[in-house]
Amino acid sequence: MTQTDQSAIQLIEEMIRRAPNDFKFHGDIATNLFLYDELKYNGLIEICINRDRISKIIKLIPNKYDIRFIKNHEYIDQSKVDYNLISGLDIFDDGKQILSIIIYDVDNNDWIYRLDRDIRMPEQNIYYHSLKWNVDYIKPEIVLMYELNQPFKLIKHKNYRNLIDNLSYFQFVTLKLVVGEKIIQDVVDQHKRNHT
Repeated sequence: MTQTDQSAIQLIEEMIRRAPNDFKFHGDIATNLFLYDELKYNGLIEICINRDRISKIIKLIPNKYDIRFIKNHEYIDQSKVDYNLISGLDIFDDGKQILSIIIYDVDNNDWIYRLDRDIRMPEQNIYYHSLKWNVDYIKPEIVLMYELNQPFKLIKHKNYRNLIDNLSYFQFVTLKLVVGEKIIQDVVDQHKRNHT
């Protein structure tokens, strides 16, 4: 484990200790929590935060880290940061990214899907809580909504099929309505090709 990896773990564990209800794990960590109830830090740590929590989360990040704000998929000058317009933050330690923070919006207690603002659901329905680890993590259908809506050649996750197979009927229908049956079928077909 490199020093940067250790820095990432120390940072996220401090965030868990000081603000456990202000963020939710996303990406591979959320997937592992859902499938195996394991809190594993493998590679880049991804979390989600409600836009209202940006200031609180930034205050938890020591000055030794470089915070880069994202707007329209690009880093912007810190002097031009408007918390209402950014979509995320990346945290770097000695030039290596150690944490990705995705910002989501809430309107009248409803989470808003960034790729289609007409898709909404109660914020408390976008995540689970792990009793074992005392952390929140984004539900798999929400993670997949974002992951599967990128160009197919960029879809990289080896557990997509396993994740889809472990969704409840309601979760599967929700995912299918958002990403479409064709994309789900492409994931299944790709899995078959890779395992035959």
